[in-house]
Amino acid sequence: MTREILLSATPLGRRAAIVDDGKVCAFMIEAASRPSRVGDIHRGRVARVVPALNGGFVALGEGVEDGWLETAATLSAGQSVLVQIMSDARGTKGPRLGLVPSDDERTKDVHHGEAAGGTDGAARRLWSAGGLLGRLVREYLAPGVRLVIDDKASFDAALTLAHDHNESLTACVDLADREPDLFDRHDIHGALEAARHPVVEFNGGRLVIESGEALTAIDIDVAGGPLGDIARRAMIVAAREIMRRNLGGLIVLDPPRLKSVKTRSALVETLRDSLEADRTIHRVYGVTAAGLIELTRQRIGQSVAEALSEFSGPGQTRPPALEALGHDILVAGRRAVRAGARRVVISASPPLLALVEAAPGLGREGLARWLGRPVECRAEPHRARDNFEVSSV
Repeated sequence: MTREILLSATPLGRRAAIVDDGKVCAFMIEAASRPSRVGDIHRGRVARVVPALNGGFVALGEGVEDGWLETAATLSAGQSVLVQIMSDARGTKGPRLGLVPSDDERTKDVHHGEAAGGTDGAARRLWSAGGLLGRLVREYLAPGVRLVIDDKASFDAALTLAHDHNESLTACVDLADREPDLFDRHDIHGALEAARHPVVEFNGGRLVIESGEALTAIDIDVAGGPLGDIARRAMIVAAREIMRRNLGGLIVLDPPRLKSVKTRSALVETLRDSLEADRTIHRVYGVTAAGLIELTRQRIGQSVAEALSEFSGPGQTRPPALEALGHDILVAGRRAVRAGARRVVISASPPLLALVEAAPGLGREGLARWLGRPVECRAEPHRARDNFEVSSV
């Protein structure tokens, strides 16, 4: 199997595609405003104990939302605890936390006079897992695997992470600074667009995937044919889409109602087998009394739908997310420059253009520096919120 990791990055975010033998098997998307914090270690302070739920809320400091620590150990308000972020925050829910052993090497500054940050006992981060880049390097980069990046700053950061993790892996990291658009490879743009939509057609039926605040529901519609065979095929497709779309939290599948207990059990095993390649922690529970199949999957970063669109209510069409559109504008501008543009003109609605200009380290002057060409920004109130045009001169 030939594996590539393609990473497209701009000041507004990073998008990664894991490609096996020319086919996209997973997407991971990280917005600059909401980086993944899974793996980060914090010295936290217990803010509030909830005995009935056997845990409490822990303040993490540095602008990070309070996290939830579920533990049988006795907690008390104000207590200092070493915790690791296990799942990213989502919506109104903060990150889920786990306790860290006090002898963990990554927290050695805590035990040596607080060399990394003083002795005031304030909640703060002690060790960063590196967000999306760190995960790609630690979990996916290996001899024979290429990590290809289209942005110099992200390339330099990946080299540092690879060197710290395993120096030999630095030879596996490439900078693609001449291709107009890295995601033109393997039609990744098309695969990403498909992963954004809720309906997935397959031979014999279709999946309808809807994510809400509490859970993701996958409904399986059968078009005809042997029911058991189609249901097993649906499990394989569902597993593929769970990984490709980076779905997390509680996931519930609604398969066709099958009378045979043996056949229902076989569906669960097919789902488990199909998720074996998944690097993300997950657990398939089985069939409920109502005939549903439940599983949980660690929430690392945003799903494709969450990253590219905004939740507007159950059953409603999700409009494009402004930050995702801003990333698209920057990619289009870079494409124009690498195709030979001497000047770039960006025409967009005022809110969208304002978001691009406010990207970390940019502004109009910074945008020109990042693209390496003069940039003209045209705020056009008549344009729809999600409409833009990038042209070159």
